Amino acid sequence: MAERCPTSELHADGASSAAREDHHQDDVQRYRESIASLRMWLDSMPHLICRDDDDFLLRFLRVAKMDLERAQMMLDNYVTIRKSSRGSPHWFDYPALDDERVLRYLEQPFVHLHLGYKASGEAVYLIGTQDLMPFDQLVTTLYMTADVALVDPHSQTSGVTVIVDMNQISKKQLKLFENRKTLFSLLRNWQDAFPVRVKSVIYLNEPLYFDVIYAFIKSAPLLKQKLKDRLHRVGKDLDKLRRLIGEEEAEALLPEELGGRNGSIQQLMEESKLKFHSDDVQGGMAADARDGRAGGSATAFHRELFENLHGALSLPL
Repeated sequence: MAERCPTSELHADGASSAAREDHHQDDVQRYRESIASLRMWLDSMPHLICRDDDDFLLRFLRVAKMDLERAQMMLDNYVTIRKSSRGSPHWFDYPALDDERVLRYLEQPFVHLHLGYKASGEAVYLIGTQDLMPFDQLVTTLYMTADVALVDPHSQTSGVTVIVDMNQISKKQLKLFENRKTLFSLLRNWQDAFPVRVKSVIYLNEPLYFDVIYAFIKSAPLLKQKLKDRLHRVGKDLDKLRRLIGEEEAEALLPEELGGRNGSIQQLMEESKLKFHSDDVQGGMAADARDGRAGGSATAFHRELFENLHGALSLPL
C-alpha cells in the first residue's frame, strides 16, 4: 500500500489547495529526512542486521510519531528479540511459507482473522487459541501473523484492536504462561519491539484460571501503564465487547458467532486463506538467517509477506 503523509491532521478546514500542497511537500521532505537519518544510524550499528528499505524503516518512524530516538530504540529491540541470545530467537525461527506447519496452521479453526477497519482506520483482529498446537509453535505462528499484519500501514498510524477468544485454550497451555520467565519474554517482546500501535486488547471467553495470569500482567512493572489500561476482559458478555468496539462498528465488523453481521468465522477463514494464496509463487523462496542472504522470487503479495516473516534478513530479495 502506498504511503500517505498525514496532511489531513495538519490543516484546518478551508485551507487553500496551495497551502495544503505546500504542507504536503514539507511532510514528504520531513519523512525523507527522517528515513535517511534512521538508515544512517542503522548503518552505524553493525550488530543490527535487518532490512533498511524505506517502507520497513517508515514503520518504526510512524509508530514513534517521527521521534528518531524512539524509532531507533524500537528497531534495536525489534532485531534483538529476533536475533540475540538476550531475546527469544527460537520463537522467530519462521518456517518457509510452504512448510507443512504453516499449511496446518492455516487450516486451524480461526487462529488469526482480520475483521476489517473502523471508520478511524483502526484495524480489528480476532485471534483464537488452539489446544492442538504445542506451545512454542503456537507462539511462533502468532508472531508470524503479527509480522504479516505489519504490512498494513494502518497498524502503525491508526492502530489495532485485538480480540483474543480463549474459548479453546486448555489449562495445560495456559499454565505455561504462569512461568514468569516465559511471560516476561512475551511482554517484553510486544512492548516497544513491534512497530504497531496497540489501541486495545480484549480477552473473550477467558477461563477462571486466567485470573492469575491476568493479575500478573496488570501488575508487571515492565509493562507501561498506558498499555495496561488498554487491556480488557469481557468474559461471555458480548454486549460489553460491542461497547468496547463501538456499537455500530461492532455490528459491521464482528462475525455472526459474536453477534455481528460480518459473515461466519468459517467464511472469514476461507477468505483469509484465499488472500494468503492469492498470488502464485514464481519460484522457490529460501533464506539463510546466518548471513542475512535471501533468494528466490515471488509475486508482490508473497514478496512482502516473505520479507516480513524474515524481517531480520539484511539483503532484499
